[in-house]
Amino acid sequence: MNCYQILGVSRESPLEDIKRAYKRLALIYHPDKQDQQVSSENNALHNPRLTYPQIQQAWSTLRDTESRKRYDKLLFQKELTPEVPLPVSSEVDLDDMSFVDNGGSEGGSESYFWYPCRCGDRFIIHESQLDQGLDIVCCSSCSFVIRVLYQKANEE
Repeated sequence: MNCYQILGVSRESPLEDIKRAYKRLALIYHPDKQDQQVSSENNALHNPRLTYPQIQQAWSTLRDTESRKRYDKLLFQKELTPEVPLPVSSEVDLDDMSFVDNGGSEGGSESYFWYPCRCGDRFIIHESQLDQGLDIVCCSSCSFVIRVLYQKANEE
């Protein structure tokens, strides 16, 4: 399940709707609330496969605008399938991309590679995306798409 499915909202939902959904689910799934009697309305919403940490993670991902943009981009990339090929504008070798080292996740934001797009913006791919085997990157501003050519560390 993705963050939107966990919270029961759509990708187009405004932040206020996402916040309301999070609060409703937190009241049902929070560990402090588990021993209390669940109302019939909340009981109807109860999904035994959901856990409070999943709900909390979904909320922390979607409540921040930049985090939500990155997540939406990642979801879009994951949804690409061989049956529905995305038109790739060009292929770029990872060695030709610039690297921004943010000191890993301890520094607050993840290190990433970037490459200039002809629209003036950038293609950005994070190290975690490379670790997941993702190689398709969409421009942040336009519809151009590149394939990043690289060899996974365990394939060497």
